[in-house]
Amino acid sequence: GVASVREAAKFESSIAKVEGLVGVTGQELDDMAAAARRFGIETGKGGQEAAEALFVIASSGLRGADAMEALELSLKASTAGLGETEAIARAVSGALNAYGTDVIDAATATDVIVATARAGNFETSQFAAAIGRVLPFAKQAGSSLEDMGGAVALLTRTNTDAAQSVTQVSALFRAFVVPTEEAKKALDNVGLSASDMRDAIANQGLPAALDMLDEKLGGNREQLGRLLGSSEAASAAFQILDADSKTIAETFGVVNDAAGITQEAFEVMQDTAENKFAVAMASAKDSLITIGAAILEKVQPHLDTMILWMDENGPAIEQGFIKIFDAI
Repeated sequence: GVASVREAAKFESSIAKVEGLVGVTGQELDDMAAAARRFGIETGKGGQEAAEALFVIASSGLRGADAMEALELSLKASTAGLGETEAIARAVSGALNAYGTDVIDAATATDVIVATARAGNFETSQFAAAIGRVLPFAKQAGSSLEDMGGAVALLTRTNTDAAQSVTQVSALFRAFVVPTEEAKKALDNVGLSASDMRDAIANQGLPAALDMLDEKLGGNREQLGRLLGSSEAASAAFQILDADSKTIAETFGVVNDAAGITQEAFEVMQDTAENKFAVAMASAKDSLITIGAAILEKVQPHLDTMILWMDENGPAIEQGFIKIFDAI
């Protein structure tokens, strides 16, 4: 009974945050809570972890089918080993907000994140936690989410650090979003502008756009470095430019061909003994939530009376325990 009340109370508090701090109410809130419990069982993550991720997703402004898809796929990606569900949910919802749900959906965003982890060489949880820093600049630079992931994957093959790679890729995109005066002059000298570079990134992809710029500069890397304005941006550009076709295919190519990869990775993990045990435990905890909710429903009307009684009788109870311990 104590365990079931504890599980129910924790879940209720997490859902209450969605109502109190986000403003979701009524049937929509009930549907979200039910989905969190259902997806929590199916993935072995449990209703509590799902509810915490739901708060992140709802806080980002996602609602309805978009929110439910983001929650389900974040849980599946976490089960597949990408990291904490809450961090993944924050990355997925951030991508949807940056690019717009009319451009990408939760499945695409999650697949790109998972494919980046597969193509790169880094601690998977790092990328989900750091991706928010690069998304605004990637979008403004004309880059697809896939190209952003491909760039991070390629850089981590050298440094194995997703956070550092995100910083470098972000600096590269920023150079074409808010170019320095020196960059504007350098681009103008070769018949280009920052707008031309953004168009090239959008239409041809990041590697092709950098190849074009490098060719216009006659392969002068010193001049390219000055144009990009920072060592982080230059490092990202040089590594992409120097990568051979095989490496480009194994990073940008893999991430651009990411459709369905989250479900695939989840299904592989789903068949493991560890996940089957996790699903069984999640199911048991969900039963506790149901039982605990029923107990709380009966007890809750009397809680104020119990609290008042404890306040009135607290000193006497305390003295009673002191006497018992003294006797012992």
